[in-house]
Amino acid sequence: MTESRSLPLRCGNDVHVCDEVGQYSSTENGNAWINRRATSDGHEFTLSGVGAAPSDVQLDLWKSVDRNLSYYLRVAIEAVPPLPPKGDWDTDGFSRNDLLLDDVELLTHNSFSIGFHSPYCDEIGLWPDVTFEDKRVTKTEWLV
Repeated sequence: MTESRSLPLRCGNDVHVCDEVGQYSSTENGNAWINRRATSDGHEFTLSGVGAAPSDVQLDLWKSVDRNLSYYLRVAIEAVPPLPPKGDWDTDGFSRNDLLLDDVELLTHNSFSIGFHSPYCDEIGLWPDVTFEDKRVTKTEWLV
């Protein structure tokens, strides 16, 4: 059972359709593709991968991730490290409870990353990203 559904793309450029993910668009140079999705509760996020189109390997990985999306989200949120201390923001303003799924990026045949945003993260311009490999968290970082 899938936990997300495909949404129509907002741009009209270079739109393709794949049975497994729905509409997707490729970058001009064909280095990446992107798909708009929504969780079962309607929250929108993006799915992306390397290449001009989703490969069979990426589609297999996505099916597995999507079937277990709520599990991976829970694990990823728990793995997000504390906000790094810095002079211009209050580390107490950050709460894992405010994190919202922003994107899932398929990296290799067995690895993917989940990126999050929140009102506070958007305000300070720093977003957590969690990488999974072989179904385990292997990296957590804050992206600028």
